[in-house]
Amino acid sequence: MTKRGRKPEIPRKAMKASRIESQPLSEVPDPPDHLGEHGKRYWQDHAPKLIEAKILTPLHLESFVLLCEQYHRYRRLSTWLDEDPTREVFMTENGYQQETPQVRMRDKALAALYSLWPKFGMTPFALAQMRKHGGVASGKLPTIVSFAKKKYDDREDEQG
Repeated sequence: MTKRGRKPEIPRKAMKASRIESQPLSEVPDPPDHLGEHGKRYWQDHAPKLIEAKILTPLHLESFVLLCEQYHRYRRLSTWLDEDPTREVFMTENGYQQETPQVRMRDKALAALYSLWPKFGMTPFALAQMRKHGGVASGKLPTIVSFAKKKYDDREDEQG
């Protein structure tokens, strides 16, 4: 059961501090040293795009580090399995084939990626939702209205 009445007030200092920390970053920070090569490359490829889209803030850096770690883990395990496809299964003592733990580890890393990508708008649906709720600047992409207007203006010029 919920209590009715006024919500407790948040001290102004706490509100101001959280506003400052949640401001989008303006520069790409260096990737953490502990990230593997795939994770660092992922950081260098995606952090600038997230900063440009005004998604990456100091509060989100830890989650972004986790995303890069999971990507590194996924790529490392995928590469290891791709080098020798027979590594995907092994024979048990009873003569049954069973998938190796590395396959499950790779699949768990991919599942973690699927859960982290939407948090940064890295899927089409998630990005649309972020824009819909005002969390991401639309950038320089034309809206459908301006696109349609330009299209019909061009047609009138051709006919006229």
